[in-house]
Amino acid sequence: MNQRTLARGAGVSNLLFGVYTLFVALLGLALAYRGGVLVTAGGSPYYAMMGTALLLSAILIGLKQSLGIYLYGTTSLATYAWAIWESGYDGWDFIPRLAWLAVLSVLFLAFWPLVRRDFGNARRSHYFTIMGLLPILMGGTILVSLFFPTTVHLADSTCATTRPEQNIVGLVARTTLA
Repeated sequence: MNQRTLARGAGVSNLLFGVYTLFVALLGLALAYRGGVLVTAGGSPYYAMMGTALLLSAILIGLKQSLGIYLYGTTSLATYAWAIWESGYDGWDFIPRLAWLAVLSVLFLAFWPLVRRDFGNARRSHYFTIMGLLPILMGGTILVSLFFPTTVHLADSTCATTRPEQNIVGLVARTTLA
């Protein structure tokens, strides 16, 4: 490979990384704004805090500071703990709280070569724990609680023993023919 091909590849990866960082920043801004609306309505302040932290981490990551990656990891870990605290063991409640963050983190894994090159003190083990292991833990928590629920809901026994009402169309047709 010549220097021109390498430079072109680095330019594309920088562009994609910039677009990704901008997307994370916009997501953080939206979460912070809508979370603020939720707080004024008397709801949980967590979304506003999460959005602010996500926005700040995207800004730091865009400035190529590894503190942004660590802030992102801390925010992800706090979100994981909050989701368990708020939802208990309900997998369906975990999906809107954790799935988007897990997907966002796994996509971030693709930028490891760029992070290794541009972020001076980003350690590989920390990066792959934050962007790889933590999302796997989130996804596993969702799947385990969906496929192995702790509660069983039984149908009402009267529903099983009574016959459903006759079809209205059939009833009308028999009445008109008679």
